[in-house]
Amino acid sequence: MNDAIKLFLLSLGMVLFLAACGGNDEVSEPPADAPVEEDDSMFDDNEEAEAPADESDEMAGGGAYSFTHFELDVEYPDNQEIDVDYENEQDGVEAKYRNDLEGIDLEGDEAMQELEAYFSQLDFDQSTGDDEVIEQVISAFNLDPSYTELELDIDFTDGTEKEYKHQGDQ
Repeated sequence: MNDAIKLFLLSLGMVLFLAACGGNDEVSEPPADAPVEEDDSMFDDNEEAEAPADESDEMAGGGAYSFTHFELDVEYPDNQEIDVDYENEQDGVEAKYRNDLEGIDLEGDEAMQELEAYFSQLDFDQSTGDDEVIEQVISAFNLDPSYTELELDIDFTDGTEKEYKHQGDQ
């Protein structure tokens, strides 16, 4: 075989391998009123992205959640973790939920169904104090206080991105 064919077959094998390894975290039935992350790629660097008035009202908290991206990582002793990944972008919704303490590992629609119960209890936005956000997340997810570290990354509907960190009670 010549080198070009070998390279093609190797590349094809890698693509198939990566496709088989990747999970399907796409949500086919996202919440109807969940806010979607705005695609600002259509604006130049010199132009400001302004949403029409009716969209601004919805983005200010009229949707199901005050965020378009929610990533939670809670670490416990003995390498136990809780991982939540939720993202609602123009090209679709992705959701993953893993809770080692309860033996849960969900993706896609199953993860979204589970996460909706938690997200519906959250009532904060980009202006809520850090301690209040952390308290709401701990309460909504009923987190065991023995965690060693909690990290939370949120992209709010107005474009604000925030990181929250909290050390456990140990």
